[in-house]
Amino acid sequence: MELGATLTAGSVLAERARADVPLVDEYAEFADEKGELAPPVVDALHKQNEIDVFAIAAYVETLRAGEKPIDQAAARTAALRLEWGNPHAPPVPKEFSEGARVFEARCAQCHRSNGATVPLALQTSIHAPVSDSVVQVILDGIRPPTGALGRSMPAFGSQLSDADINALVKFLRARFSTQPPWKT
Repeated sequence: MELGATLTAGSVLAERARADVPLVDEYAEFADEKGELAPPVVDALHKQNEIDVFAIAAYVETLRAGEKPIDQAAARTAALRLEWGNPHAPPVPKEFSEGARVFEARCAQCHRSNGATVPLALQTSIHAPVSDSVVQVILDGIRPPTGALGRSMPAFGSQLSDADINALVKFLRARFSTQPPWKT
């Protein structure tokens, strides 16, 4: 089944992406007795004191114990090379040209070489095993928690057709990730 086909009005993916429900059933174990999830950590960390945040970060870092360290400079350099408008960026394969057209029209103003955003190749959602988060961000945008400084992105759900979203999601995965295409 094509991703675009699953985004039609009333479809399961469209309804899950637009609703305040977990996008992956595995999250059910984190729900309370009403089936509601706790607020995302990003909505709470800005309210914590600095010592607690550093303690959480130190704990999370221990989870990588024994893994090969990431060469952050090399990862950033490789990611920047993929950014839209970089003269060293690879050409867009023909099968992703429609998604590239949508990206250039709607996304490239912010997501471009020397832009103010984090390179898309460094975004975890682009490398995730499912496209749900990427689709939700395209549909609903990103809004920082009230009172917090943070990234934001406008919602494009009402401005793009299902075919445009399908093409864009395929382009994003192919351009900014080395992972295989999402199964849709």
